[in-house]
Amino acid sequence: MSDFLNQKYSKANKIHKCEFCEKEILKGEKYSYESGVYDGDFFTRKLCLECYDMMNTFCQENNENEFSWDWIEDWICDKYCYGCPNKDDCELIPKQCEIIRGDFGASGC
Repeated sequence: MSDFLNQKYSKANKIHKCEFCEKEILKGEKYSYESGVYDGDFFTRKLCLECYDMMNTFCQENNENEFSWDWIEDWICDKYCYGCPNKDDCELIPKQCEIIRGDFGASGC
């Protein structure tokens, strides 16, 4: 259970790695920086804007205040991959698929 959470948008002063998709957040790009306490443990995470939007959309559509990355990955597959005509030839990890990522379009904050 989350004890508290702080979220802000930052501009990268150096290269970071998105916690969800593992892509690089390049210097000068905006990203979501979150910190908080979950089950008594302090955490920080950096997310690219597309992954932050995916996480928020998942939480809104599923009425969730908490999540696991596995839940979001399953939700993405259910929503996009199973009906995709390219799924047999696709070698992408769903959270890195440009078609899926483009649908979330980043909040642009």
